[in-house]
Amino acid sequence: MLVTAVGQLETMTDERNYRDAANLLDAVGQLAVHFEEYQDVPKIAELQRTVDQVREQLESQIFKAFNAIGELASTTADPEGFEREEPSSPSEGDANNQFGFTSLHEACLVVDALGERARSRQISCFCQQQLQPYTVLFPPNNEVSSLDQVDRRFAWFRRLLKNIDER
Repeated sequence: MLVTAVGQLETMTDERNYRDAANLLDAVGQLAVHFEEYQDVPKIAELQRTVDQVREQLESQIFKAFNAIGELASTTADPEGFEREEPSSPSEGDANNQFGFTSLHEACLVVDALGERARSRQISCFCQQQLQPYTVLFPPNNEVSSLDQVDRRFAWFRRLLKNIDER
């Protein structure tokens, strides 16, 4: 059962079918618990290495997609472009297809399945990416970043949050 689940996980990852990959990642994790005491068996060790590689691949794919989406969120991109009706392979070149998932929800499922470290990394990078213009507009030790300008800084931040919510 573990061998089949790992094989399916590899297939779903290669096809960028993230909804199923998230479910399989959870299932493989639960199955792997039962085989922890057999890590010395070559086949079990090989399966664990495969799962680790797939986890790294998924994390990398999702991280790149969220970075691209974060960049688009601060532009005038069409928010409907973040979701597609039907998933298809990323090689088709469709502009909406570049992220490899049918909705942000699927990507979030994978991030949750990858665990707390991946979730923290994703949140941290997204926040840094969104707040990067803030450091340009309101540099430290500058008149515009003084306490007198807190209303202006708060207004900027409120517009940023509104823009993200809309997209």
